[in-house]
Amino acid sequence: MGVKIASVATAIAGLSVSGVSLKDISAIPEQVDQRQCPILFPDPAGFVTGLSISRETLGLDSVAGKNVNYTLNYIYLHCEVGTVRYLTDAIDTMVDKTVLVLNAIADNSTVNGAVDLVPNMAGEFGQIEGPSGNTFFGCRISIAVQEFYEVS
Repeated sequence: MGVKIASVATAIAGLSVSGVSLKDISAIPEQVDQRQCPILFPDPAGFVTGLSISRETLGLDSVAGKNVNYTLNYIYLHCEVGTVRYLTDAIDTMVDKTVLVLNAIADNSTVNGAVDLVPNMAGEFGQIEGPSGNTFFGCRISIAVQEFYEVS
């Protein structure tokens, strides 16, 4: 069984957030335009960070209980710069949608393979470069994950 990063990412992508498209690691967009917004997708430059495995029980490595901790990093693009005049024109709906995403992640108790998910803001609201170089208003979201390590 081992570490289930892909299963956790798929479960997150499967959440339902009104008006937001959530993407899995197999669907990271190569380019994004205004028609696809708002969109949340794994950060291709650093999706998994801080991976560590800790022993939680005594015993042989093959049977000892272990926890796996890591952070999944996502990019949230709310709207393309230029579709509104200023960040202040988009901030209300951007915050609302971001909160819906954070709540969906925090309230989900059925993520396959995860023991605990804790969403965090990883970057402040502002301008973010999209995958193809265009600029969006958005933010970065990180999710601290803890799962039990299962020996295969």
